Amino acid sequence: MANICRKHGATFVAHVEDPAEGDMLIEVRRRVWPAFEQLGLAMLPEDVAVPRQHLAELMTGIVAIGHRHKISLPTIGHAGDQNMHPLLVFDGTNPDEAQRAKATFEDIVKLSVRPGGTIAAEHGVGTLKRRFLSDELDPERRFNPGKAL
Repeated sequence: MANICRKHGATFVAHVEDPAEGDMLIEVRRRVWPAFEQLGLAMLPEDVAVPRQHLAELMTGIVAIGHRHKISLPTIGHAGDQNMHPLLVFDGTNPDEAQRAKATFEDIVKLSVRPGGTIAAEHGVGTLKRRFLSDELDPERRFNPGKAL
C-alpha cells in the first residue's frame, strides 16, 4: 500500500509494523478536529467518498478547491474505503469568508459525485446536502424532475 501511495505522488507515507506506533498514528487522526477547534473558528466537517481509482483525484481536487476559495481544508479519512473528511475551517463572523466556505462546500460535494462517488460516505445526508442528492442519484434528471427523492 505504501509503495502504491508513493508511486501515485504521496508526499508522506507512514508505514508501521509496531502496533503501539500504529495506535499513536490513529490518535493523531483522532485529535485533528479538536486541535482545529482550539482556533475558535467555525468548522464544517465534510464526508465524501469516490471509487478507489479516483481517490488521488479527490485529494488533489480538495487541495485546489481550498486554494481557490482561500479556505483552510485539513483532510483526514479512511483511504482504505475512500471515505474522506475535509474540514472547512473559517471565520463564521466574516460574511465574505462564510460565503467562500459555502462555495467550497458545494465544490467538494460536486467533485465527489463527478467520478461516481457519494456525497455522504458514512454520516448520511442532512439538510446541507439534501439539495445535492439528485446530482448523485439522478444526474440526468430522468426520474420525475423537480420532485424530492
